[in-house]
Amino acid sequence: MLAWGWLWGVWGLLLGAPLLMAVKAVCDRVDDLKPIGELLGG
Repeated sequence: MLAWGWLWGVWGLLLGAPLLMAVKAVCDRVDDLKPIGELLGG
């Protein structure tokens, strides 16, 4: 969240959580990216 806020300011803080949720959903579905999904959250 801090990285998104640093990059995009207030818009980054507002859009950071939905973006991270989308990235985590993709990582959880793609076998090669599962370790990244684990890193993002349980």
